Amino acid sequence: MTELNGEKMQEEEASDSIQKIENLYPERKLPPEAIVTRVAPSPTGFAHLGFVYISLICKEISRNTNGVFIFRLEDTDQKREIKDSDTALLKALNVLDIKYDEGITLDGEEKGQYGPYRQTERVPIYNAYIRDLIEKGMAYYCFMTEEEIEEIRKEQKKNNIKPGIYGQYSKWRDATPEDIRKQLELGTPYVVRFKWPEKHEILNHKDLSGKEYFFDTEQYKEDFVLQKSNGIPTYHLAHLIDDYLMKVNLVVRGNEWISSLPKHIMLHKALGLKPPSYYHVPPIEILDPETKGRRKLSKRKDPEANIFNLLKDGFPKDGIKTYLLWISTSEYDRQTQIQNKPIIPDFKLDPSMLKSGAGSLLDINRLKNISREIIAQMSPEELSTNLLEWSKLYDLDFYNVISNSDKSYLQRCLETVNNPNRNRKDISKYTEIPEKIGFFYNEIYETLEYEISSIQNLPFETIEKIINDFLNRYKEDNTLEDFVNIMKSIGATNGLALNKEELEKTNALGLWSMVPAIIRIAITKRNISPDLYECIRILGTRELENRMNQLLNYLREKNG
Repeated sequence: MTELNGEKMQEEEASDSIQKIENLYPERKLPPEAIVTRVAPSPTGFAHLGFVYISLICKEISRNTNGVFIFRLEDTDQKREIKDSDTALLKALNVLDIKYDEGITLDGEEKGQYGPYRQTERVPIYNAYIRDLIEKGMAYYCFMTEEEIEEIRKEQKKNNIKPGIYGQYSKWRDATPEDIRKQLELGTPYVVRFKWPEKHEILNHKDLSGKEYFFDTEQYKEDFVLQKSNGIPTYHLAHLIDDYLMKVNLVVRGNEWISSLPKHIMLHKALGLKPPSYYHVPPIEILDPETKGRRKLSKRKDPEANIFNLLKDGFPKDGIKTYLLWISTSEYDRQTQIQNKPIIPDFKLDPSMLKSGAGSLLDINRLKNISREIIAQMSPEELSTNLLEWSKLYDLDFYNVISNSDKSYLQRCLETVNNPNRNRKDISKYTEIPEKIGFFYNEIYETLEYEISSIQNLPFETIEKIINDFLNRYKEDNTLEDFVNIMKSIGATNGLALNKEELEKTNALGLWSMVPAIIRIAITKRNISPDLYECIRILGTRELENRMNQLLNYLREKNG
C-alpha cells in the first residue's frame, strides 16, 4: 500500500487530499455477488468467544460468495489498550484456522492492497475527511475543558435535560474563524466534534437481520467527538472511513452497536458515502449462576468467554467452530435433521440464515456433544497428531510422556477409546484422554492408586490363584473367543459362578466376571477400562506379568 504523507495533505484542500486517497483504493475486481466483510476488534483484552463467533461468520460468508474477509485492528482507544492483545487475537484465528484474506499477520507484516490495517497508522487519512467536514461546516474545533463539560453535565442533570454537548451547550459550535484561529495559535488543546444537524428527522435503517429501526434525531442529538485531543480519531469516524475505502459491503457486528447507528447514519450522510449493509447479530449469552437469568457472556465473570480457556479445556477447534455455526443459525440444526447427520462438514452459511432477536445461550453440554462427534470421526493418526499438539501447549507433563514413545504406540492406545470403524464416541475433549489411556505408559501407571472395590471381598489366595492361572494359560496368539473362554474356565475352577442362577444356587464367591475385574485392576489400576483384550495385546505379555505381580505385592502388603 502506498504510504500517505500527512504533512503534504495538510497543505492541500481537504477535497484534493480525499481524491488522492480514494485513488489509492480502487474498486475491487470481484463477482457481483461477492461479499467483502471484516472483523475489526480492539486490542483491549483477551480473545473473546464473541470475537471468534463474528470472525467465523464473516469468513464463511465471504468464502461462500468468492468475496474477501479482512482482519483490521481498531486501536484508537489507546487508554484501554492492553499489551499483546493484538497477538492474542491473531493467535486465536490462527489456532482455529479461521483464515482471512487481508490484514495484519502474526509476524507483524500485512497482506492485502487496502491497508494499512491498523487504525493508528491511518491517521492522515482520517484527518483529510475531518478537515473536509470542518470546511463544510459539519464539524468544528472544540476547546472546552473537562471542568466546563462537567459543569454542563451537572446543569443538565439538575434540569432533567438530555445530557451531552450540543446546540446551546457548546460555545464553540458557532465560534468565529478568528476565535478558533487564535486558540489554535495559542496551542490550546482541542477535540473535533461532529455538528449534529438542527433539522429534526426520523432516520430509517433496514437491517439484514430483517429488523427495521427508526431513530428520532432529536433524541440522539449530540455533537460527539470525531477526533480526540491526542489527534487520534474515534471509532465512529475511523471504522466508517475504513469500511468505505476497503470496499466493505457487509458489516456483521453485535447488536450492542444498534444504539450507535444514528451516529453512523448521520456521518455517512455528512461525508456523502454509501453505507455498507449491516447485520446486527445477538450476543452469546450465559445463565448467570447467581440470578439464574440470562445475560451477555462476560469477560470479567466467565472463563468460557476466553477462547483459549475452551482450547485449554480440550475442545477440538473444529468442535468449537461447528458449535458456533450451530448457534449462529437454526438452519444448521435443521440440516442435521434433514440429512440425518450430527455434523454437516460442507454447510454453507448465508447472511439470510443468521439469527436475530434473543442471544444464543452458551450450552457446554451441546459443545461437548458436537466435539464428541468430531473426535469420533478422527482417525488414530489424526487424533494422535491433535493430542500431541494440544498437550504440548496445555499439558506438558502428559506430552513429555507420550512424545517419548513411538507414535504408532500412541495410535494403538487411542484406538481402544476412539475408533471410527467401531463407532466409538467416548471422548468429548482432549482433557479426558490422559485419564483414559495414561495407564498404558509406565511413567503414569506408577503414579496411579489402585481401585479395588470390585474385588475386595475375594480372599487373597483366590486372587493369587486366578492371576497365576491366567499368566500360565494366556498366550499372545489367543483370539478374543479364546481369551473369554480362558477367563470363564479360570473362574469356574476357582469357585466362581458362570451365571446368576448358578450364583444363587451355590456357595460361589461371585461371578466369573471377577476374573477380568482382577486383570483389569492389575493392568490399569481402575475398575473401568477400555477393551481388556486390546489393552493386554498393546501392553504385551511381559508387561502383563509385571503388573499382575505388582497387584499381588500390593494386596499382600495390604493384607499384612
